[in-house]
Amino acid sequence: MNTKRQPEGEGHKGRLRALIALCSPGGATSRVALEIEKTLNGFAVETERAAVCKPAERDRLLRLVGERQDAYHLIFLGSPVYGFHPLPPVTDFISRIPSLERIYAIPFVTWGGVCSGSALYELAKALREKGALLPAAMKVLARHSMSWGFSDPLCPGHPDETDLAKVRKGVEIAVERARSGLRTSLEPEGLSHYSGDSLSAMLEGGFEKSRARFPGIHMDESRCTGCGKCVDACPLGCLSLSPLPARSGACVMCYECVVACPEEALTADFSRSEQVIRERIAKLRERQTTVIFPEETSGSLA
Repeated sequence: MNTKRQPEGEGHKGRLRALIALCSPGGATSRVALEIEKTLNGFAVETERAAVCKPAERDRLLRLVGERQDAYHLIFLGSPVYGFHPLPPVTDFISRIPSLERIYAIPFVTWGGVCSGSALYELAKALREKGALLPAAMKVLARHSMSWGFSDPLCPGHPDETDLAKVRKGVEIAVERARSGLRTSLEPEGLSHYSGDSLSAMLEGGFEKSRARFPGIHMDESRCTGCGKCVDACPLGCLSLSPLPARSGACVMCYECVVACPEEALTADFSRSEQVIRERIAKLRERQTTVIFPEETSGSLA
């Protein structure tokens, strides 16, 4: 375990307050967030769960955090892994927080069994740069969000009960350390399956470089009825009707609009994607499992 110990502080004697902030286009990260919330409530932690996908939602939470530095004792930050990286709304939210000094921050990502990339490392690094302590971190296996278009979906049924049991353990570790005032913090470098040149290559160009490799979304104007279901389905609010659907630069290529379109006016060609992804799985050989950091077991809470 790669950790850094800081001077010990007093534990939180009163009731803990926690924020769970996330972006979850496909729903898997929301499923994990719900389990985190349920577990926190079981430990008598006052909890707020909020999506930060849309700018207005991020601004609301940022105002709250900015006005009250003591609003939360723990902050859980969650994102799916898209092309090695966390989603921009989550990293944008972290970058705009004034400070996280004395706050326990727990990054968590969901990944589809192909490559967890640099996502957890990036979230952890951004949080540490804001002064946060990292008592725990989670990499949770989930159904691959793009594989709905594949002949054989990747990691179906995940996160399952085994995955969620590990999530509960990660929450327990974080709460235990916050209550005890333990100042040991995980280091970002210890949270990535990749290191050295492999990690550097993933980081190069960031999310924008990865997004450019995703299959494009194509519009068949002759099929579009202007029903607006694609607009309603967009988790980032970057689609509008004018009068046909138009995407803004904030699109992360989650393809929820493609899934929602009843007329198949919006399409994406995944014909080569499945082969490329399966080749990547064979090459990288990253174990398809949920990992909680620190990986040592923690004692039960009283």
